[in-house]
Amino acid sequence: MSVMRAGGNFLFWLAAGLLLAGMVMVSGCAPLAIGAGAGAGYKMATDERTLGRQLDDTNLAIRVKAALGSEESVPARRIDVDVVRGIVHLSGFVESEEIRQRAGQVSGEVSGVSGVRNNLKLGSRTWGQAFDDRRLGARVKTALMRDSEIRAMGIDVDVYLSRVFLNGVVSSAAQKQRVGEVAAGVEGVAGVSNQLLVDSTD
Repeated sequence: MSVMRAGGNFLFWLAAGLLLAGMVMVSGCAPLAIGAGAGAGYKMATDERTLGRQLDDTNLAIRVKAALGSEESVPARRIDVDVVRGIVHLSGFVESEEIRQRAGQVSGEVSGVSGVRNNLKLGSRTWGQAFDDRRLGARVKTALMRDSEIRAMGIDVDVYLSRVFLNGVVSSAAQKQRVGEVAAGVEGVAGVSNQLLVDSTD
């Protein structure tokens, strides 16, 4: 029995490590301020998606990022890619509407993608603005984690010019609303784009 339990734990943490490695490869997907071992496992345990679905989404995000990287006209390193239940979320800054549209088109052509939410903005951020956005994102994530009604580890938080973008899966419309309210209540947040999916099953 103990051998079986040990084997199960090994497989769980192996899967956790693989998931984390995939997240690190895709900008914007890594859990904030969480260590490599227990953090990844806790994120998986508190995500409404099954482990298989999370791994599928991470793998799909890697393939979308690779497709963007192979497109000469698209500055892939400046684009964050998140995938939730097969839906690709693009965020970041690009120089023109043509590049924005091309990034969305390339992402949508990757096998397995069921939809694209193109949140790319035109223009750029200064180093100071990017730093402020990361700091604000950390405060939003902390606020979500402190709320007992929210399973925050399954929620991705991206911030661009003080506007918060929320991606992930929650179990109810009430929780989606609560997450949006908490994020909007953080000092410095200029707006919230709540793109959380509501689904208690996978």
